[in-house]
Amino acid sequence: MKLEQRIQSAVKKVTEAQIILTRDCQIRCGYCKLAKNGPYDNELGLSEWKLALTNLDKVGFKTVKIMGGEPTVKEWLPEMIQFSNETTNLRIGLLTNGQFSDEYGKRLADVGLMAIFASIDGIDEVVSVGRDAEKKSHMGYSLLLKAKDWGIPLRASNTVINRKNIEQIPELVDRLSQEGIYVNLCPVIWTNQEREYSQQIPEDLKFKPSDEMLMNHVMIKLLQMKHDGARISVPDSYLINASRYGINVDWQCQDFSQLRIDADGALTLCNDFRTDLTEKHNVLDLTQKKYLAFVKDWYETRAKTKCGGCYWSCFLQAEDNIKQGQEEFHYAEKEGIISPRLA
Repeated sequence: MKLEQRIQSAVKKVTEAQIILTRDCQIRCGYCKLAKNGPYDNELGLSEWKLALTNLDKVGFKTVKIMGGEPTVKEWLPEMIQFSNETTNLRIGLLTNGQFSDEYGKRLADVGLMAIFASIDGIDEVVSVGRDAEKKSHMGYSLLLKAKDWGIPLRASNTVINRKNIEQIPELVDRLSQEGIYVNLCPVIWTNQEREYSQQIPEDLKFKPSDEMLMNHVMIKLLQMKHDGARISVPDSYLINASRYGINVDWQCQDFSQLRIDADGALTLCNDFRTDLTEKHNVLDLTQKKYLAFVKDWYETRAKTKCGGCYWSCFLQAEDNIKQGQEEFHYAEKEGIISPRLA
């Protein structure tokens, strides 16, 4: 497909956006360095994010995941979600560390939050990175159990697979599935040390070429579990190719598949690279014409960006959704957890 055709296809078919609401966070996770230097001075406020959501809806986006940092440090987040539900056709998901009161959680449910995601790398035993890793996993698990009582329809875990916890992952997936919790899996990402998102990863948690047989064994088991009903949200192809790309972390994106928006409203290349795209493109003045210009610039910037690769499940899942002609969260709609979108 020629470049101009790829650009036009992306403009028509990409429906997923992910927002970094703030870089502020109460805890320090070993994988993430977004909060390391605190929030930007020019992060958007409530009124600006309302405009951003309106613009995304007008341009044709269908789903938005709100993340951080930690989004719930913003007391006005429930109002932002309520505004979106009342004035746009966007479906909203929230990624959180779960460090907020039950009262705040009930507010999120009351304003119609459709999906909530938390990081869970283990339950009884947590082998992860950073001083807050165990705390984060335990808070996340507790949160997703309470979210069911609050009435948030879709509950899901973001689970990072590393060299030391990989053999426990099938048991974790089974336990979460039995609680009605979906699992988004992703191997530890360690390439591009100067990237925006992740900190350096300890060597003993990185996969080695000698782990290929183990990786294959676990992925085959997870694939069978998924076919038997386990609530694994990543596509089959992601599990099948995990030993190919997840060990050396060298998958390369070729096409624009998901819009990434930083806390200042800037449109970025991806979660790993802000690039000079952020100087030209912002969600606050996004129109159909400016979105087309951004996508064109995205392809130009991607071509000149030196990237060691990644295997972020969010991007491969977004690519699969485009190929299959389905929206994000389709798996929950299929099972009746969320209502079908009205035509």
